[in-house]
Amino acid sequence: MLRQDAGRSFSRRPLVPLTAAFSAGIVIGYCIEIPIGICLPTIAVLLFGAITVRRRPAAAVLCAAFVCLGALSAELRKPAETRLRSLIDAGVIGPDDPVELRGTIHAGPEPSVDGFHVDLSLNSVIIGGADRPATGMVRLYAPGGNEAIDHDYASLALGFGDAVSVACFVDREETFRNEGTETRVARLDAQALDAVGTIKSPLLIRVAERRQGFLRTIFDLRRETIERFRVRFDPQTAGVLIASMLGNREFLDRRTAELFRDGGTFHVLVISGLHITFIGGIVVFFLSALGYSRRPQLLIGSAILWTYALAVGADLPVVRAALMFTAILVARAIFRSADLLNTLAITAFALLAWRPMDLFSPSFQLTFVSVAAIAGIAFPLIEKLRAIGSWRLTAETPFPPVANVFLTRFCEALYWNPAMWRVEVARNVWSARIGKPQRPIFPDLARRVIVTLFEGVIVSLIAQMSLLPLSIWYFNRIAVGSVILNLWVGIWLAAECFAATLTMLVSTFSDELAAPFAVLTGLVNALLLGLPQIFEAVGPHVSRVAIYSGGGSILYFVYFIPVVFIGYLAMTWDPFVPSGRRRRSIVPVMALTILLASALALHPFSAPPADGRLRIDFLDVGQGDSTLITFPNGETMLVDGGGRPRRGPEQDGNDDFEPDRTTIGEAVVSRFLWHRGLYRIDYLVATHADADHVQGLVDVARNFEIGRAFYGRHAPDDSDFAQLKDVIHDRRIRFTPLGSRDSLDIGGVRIDILNPVPDAPRGSANNDSLVLRISFGRRTVLLTADIEAPVESRLIAGGEIREADVVRTAHHGSRTSSTAAFVAATHPKYAVISVGRRSTFGHPHREVIESWVESGAHVLTTGESGTITLVTDGSDINVQTRVK
Repeated sequence: MLRQDAGRSFSRRPLVPLTAAFSAGIVIGYCIEIPIGICLPTIAVLLFGAITVRRRPAAAVLCAAFVCLGALSAELRKPAETRLRSLIDAGVIGPDDPVELRGTIHAGPEPSVDGFHVDLSLNSVIIGGADRPATGMVRLYAPGGNEAIDHDYASLALGFGDAVSVACFVDREETFRNEGTETRVARLDAQALDAVGTIKSPLLIRVAERRQGFLRTIFDLRRETIERFRVRFDPQTAGVLIASMLGNREFLDRRTAELFRDGGTFHVLVISGLHITFIGGIVVFFLSALGYSRRPQLLIGSAILWTYALAVGADLPVVRAALMFTAILVARAIFRSADLLNTLAITAFALLAWRPMDLFSPSFQLTFVSVAAIAGIAFPLIEKLRAIGSWRLTAETPFPPVANVFLTRFCEALYWNPAMWRVEVARNVWSARIGKPQRPIFPDLARRVIVTLFEGVIVSLIAQMSLLPLSIWYFNRIAVGSVILNLWVGIWLAAECFAATLTMLVSTFSDELAAPFAVLTGLVNALLLGLPQIFEAVGPHVSRVAIYSGGGSILYFVYFIPVVFIGYLAMTWDPFVPSGRRRRSIVPVMALTILLASALALHPFSAPPADGRLRIDFLDVGQGDSTLITFPNGETMLVDGGGRPRRGPEQDGNDDFEPDRTTIGEAVVSRFLWHRGLYRIDYLVATHADADHVQGLVDVARNFEIGRAFYGRHAPDDSDFAQLKDVIHDRRIRFTPLGSRDSLDIGGVRIDILNPVPDAPRGSANNDSLVLRISFGRRTVLLTADIEAPVESRLIAGGEIREADVVRTAHHGSRTSSTAAFVAATHPKYAVISVGRRSTFGHPHREVIESWVESGAHVLTTGESGTITLVTDGSDINVQTRVK
């Protein structure tokens, strides 16, 4: 049987190459605009050729047809002129234009810790009094927290399918435009959203028509279940359950989320194959036990799975898993064995035909690469190991496996059952002796447990290795303990979900009877998080990794070549047939895979080499400040790290609850540094303790090797600075205060500290900011942090301010700074303002910009220009912007 399967391993999977060809066509259609009038005739000709030519050429011609079909699909899915994103991108709707959106509620209301949101599928939009047709999806946030407002929203009784109109502003503006940083538009497109908006009052919502139906009932039940979870369990347990069972991660606290991320197990909180397989398996088991045949199992099982998939939001991993399980049920119903790779290809083709741009989504890539590795490498390998270990003399396998002695003995220890062999010999008229252990090495129960753990480790290890390039590229993270933690978390999460289900079922009859089950659920949650907490306490088990950019990024694609070849070897390997060529080929392929994995994980050549020039990058961190200085000798200094106050009020009065929100330091500053190929920052500088300067440095200090750290004055009770100080202390980094009499000399660049004065009375936080004058050759750059007019006047009076080529203007262009005397004294060629495109403080103030322009400076803002990069050799000076 194994020999026959090996010979036909690829011919049984026709949809694998066809889906690959379709995907290649989508990439081509995305990169190159191909007229539809060319695609359609080409597809017709190729399909006709595939029918008429002989077998092998026909396969190639059919693949070419699917390439064209993929390109056509990508072209047809480009947004129409009436799509909301097209209207915004064309300037028809601006961020300051009030609009009235009309459409139907497609998803939600989805509760969160600070309100709720709904996804609105548009029919039309009213702008400037004119009603015009519009399509697309908008996510509208409704902040809560006020009892009266919450009551008004509840009285609206919004639900799935309701036709509503909402007066609001819509936003699709780009933010954080730096290399390596995911922009807002990219995030919206990945979620198939055209824009987002905020509903400022329940009075701005009008329900035109209420619609009842099955899906509305399901969504209402889901929302009610979320609220019941929050009441029944503690916040940490409820957050894990709501995320893993109902697909809502809004209630997951930051501490717990970081444990899952650092352990490489965050994917278990995304409802996917694990959950669908678990639910589908239980459904099929009970239906079989009740005596239902396979066809009713298909109908009932599929109905239950798809109801659940829709109830939890029908995200890509859920739909993929539901499609695959449905395909397997169909195969069972018609008494055919379902090939997992072919099933995966069918699922991928269906999803890409529906939404071609999902091919570029990290979720799609991670999902299908991991499942393909499990189906194409892990399962075939385990099947062959079982065949080696359980071999016994039969007509189909008259000869023992041709395998290494150590491998044979190892497999026999796991899979050989001497009792079954004695029973089989007793049934036959012939007798035979084989060189196998006559007694089991392990007791049967222990052997089964060991086999389950071993096979789980194999599956987890192969999945993690296959995802290595994607994990590094998208998350800059390698979780060393993920192989073990995935097994631990998977087992205990299933137990926790089962205990929670029992709790909710019992609570429908009696809250008192349900209380012990709720306690049990909390204990299981503590066990679930216990091992990840131990890994964290013992030492670092997660590595944050820089990436190769430019030409080096090809390595992330090259890595998959030997991985695919390993899959081919695993699927076609027959352990009962001698194959010296195969044995000789596996060693160099494995060596190449390990070499590429090491190159990606250790990234020895990612950091840019020293070029003898001074480079300063002013990052786009919104309303904040962050500047990367790369010195002529290659050393680096990060001055401030941006940041912002985190969203989300306390949950249920619990001061310890901190929602899991994206931070500037992680998602913007760290991602930019990793994209530059950096894994070490030689000097970290906190100019002062304002959140929009110091918060991001906390993430940077955690994610990177830090040589030394410096700071200016700070309030002793400042919580953001205290958090940074704790991280630096834990990592044993030298933390040194700087004052106006200090200077640094790094790689031929002199940095003079102009403020604060160490012995002067403490002033405001802004006026205690570090001011840095950077001199290299004939060029000077002045970084002024958030100083205000009094400090500017003192620096001018003391003769410490002189002309500079570039000034990073103080306090984000606020009128509290940039006095006329200061502007005249510095007289720069460039004035850089670190501020977002939309500042809640109104920065930069118009009179400040006019003052710098009148002095002859070219004014650049990070919000409009993205990253602003200055490069000089001490003589010439070149300034470039991310957005041209």
